[in-house]
Amino acid sequence: MPHDYRAAPRYRTQPDPAPEPPADATACPGKCNAAHRAAEQRRTDTGRQHDLTPRPGQPVWCPPCTTAIRGALQDLPELAVRLHMQILRATPADTEFVSGTHQRPLHENEAYALAIEELATFLGDWEDTVREQRELAALRHYTDNHIVTIDNACRFLPRHLPWLLADQPDREASEGFGVELLILQRRAQAMTKSGDVRPEHCDGVACPNCDLRALEWEVDADGRGTGNIRCRVCRPKFVMTPQEYERWTRMLDHEARGQGLATPGVLASAGLPR
Repeated sequence: MPHDYRAAPRYRTQPDPAPEPPADATACPGKCNAAHRAAEQRRTDTGRQHDLTPRPGQPVWCPPCTTAIRGALQDLPELAVRLHMQILRATPADTEFVSGTHQRPLHENEAYALAIEELATFLGDWEDTVREQRELAALRHYTDNHIVTIDNACRFLPRHLPWLLADQPDREASEGFGVELLILQRRAQAMTKSGDVRPEHCDGVACPNCDLRALEWEVDADGRGTGNIRCRVCRPKFVMTPQEYERWTRMLDHEARGQGLATPGVLASAGLPR
């Protein structure tokens, strides 16, 4: 008689225990251990103890941080293009200053050009290092176009990422590559305002159009905040400017905010569409 598998439980009642890290495992140098490093610094400075346990590397980087590094290599070619577009648009670099002074800012294009050059130098040098240490026959294609250098390196390096992050004998080199790469990615994201921006809900405020608490700050297709407020239910029909949103919230008293009321009279007095 065949075994009746329907009688078997569909799910385990107890999850499998997490594997114990090796005794000689060292902490991952990524942001996953930022809280542990901060706690260790406080313990060094003040003697305050903590019970945080660092996430071990496998053997250098943990899987989530390895994924973040791979994602950075995928993102950097596009970020380099966005930096170049900022040069073409002649956007002032208000936060970049000449070394040693905070009085004379760099030329409005120079900060973006230097960022592209730094990316090209870092990625190109690591491509050369991998080709040399792994004794690859082909040499890197040298070009004066930094965008092309970045794109070529970001196509080459992911194929050798397991060796870069885990298999090469120099652990410090593995740490340095990943840490510097993620720093350059965050810097490029900040300069191009292309970080991971998500809509932020306007909690407790009802939409003047549908009376539902579905307002949120709007982001465009590139993930950048527009400054406007839209409704998740009425979209894309109903959008408010910051001035209209400010007037609307001033009109909502505590009772109306709690009940989500938006009467035609209130809308008209606030100068908003009915």
